[in-house]
This record gives sequence, structure tokens and C-alpha cells, in this order.
Amino acid sequence: MALNVTRETIKKKCRISVSDFDSEIDALISEQLPVIEFAILQEHIDDTGNVGLQATLNLGAAEVIAGEFLAQAHREPGASESLYFAEVSFGTRPPSGFGATIADPFGLKEQGWKRLAPYLKPQVRSHLATDTSIRSKTSKLDEEEITRW
Repeated sequence: MALNVTRETIKKKCRISVSDFDSEIDALISEQLPVIEFAILQEHIDDTGNVGLQATLNLGAAEVIAGEFLAQAHREPGASESLYFAEVSFGTRPPSGFGATIADPFGLKEQGWKRLAPYLKPQVRSHLATDTSIRSKTSKLDEEEITRW
């Protein structure tokens, strides 16, 4: 049995209620689901009698795909801009201090891969374990450099 992730599942994860993104979501599912399925040990995919395992695998795959959809939307021009007026700010979530990366701004992909980790092929697990990601919640520039720029 193959993994099963539907458009509706992704829309729920991303809190989307309109049909504007249906074709993009379908394309992303078609692109990502085989890759995720390939990374999982076949014995877990084939264990159709274990309903809980199948639900876990489907949920992990859905989180990875939803995270990728949100990351792509976050990278669109104007999607991550903010406007500040006095003490009122208009902008995106998460705020810049959230510590997110542009590849996974909401941490949903990471959450999905962590959920799938016990069921992944050994080479995939080792790759995810050595994948480095540098996140910083503090400015890399000191006050003098900030005023200069």
C-alpha cells in the first residue's frame, strides 16, 4: 500500500479554505509523495495491517508536503514583508525572531521528518542527522554596523 495524502489534508494543515491553490497543492503532492515514500523502508509501507503505523506515515508525509507548500508561499515576493507604524506592526507570521529558515519557515517539514525518522531507510536517517542548519535569533551586526548601513 502506498502512502495517501490528499489535497484536503494539506489545505487543513495550511489553514486554507479557498480553492485558489488546488492545482499547486496537487502538483506538490505528485512531486513530493513518491520521494517521501521512497525514503521510508518498504516493510513499513507494506504493513497495511497496522492502522496506527499507516496513519503516522501519512501524517508525517502530509506535514512535510504542507511545510514545503508554506515555504514556497513564504518565498514569493512580498510574502515576508512587514510594515511598522509606531507600536503597530503588520506582517507575516512567524516574526523574524522565530528562528526559522527560508526552507522551512514554520518548522512543519522538520516536524514531519522527525515523525517519519524511525521508519526511514538508514542512509536517509544519517543524512537528516548530519544536515546542518544555522539559525540565529540575534543580529549578526553590532549597533555601529547597523547605523552605518
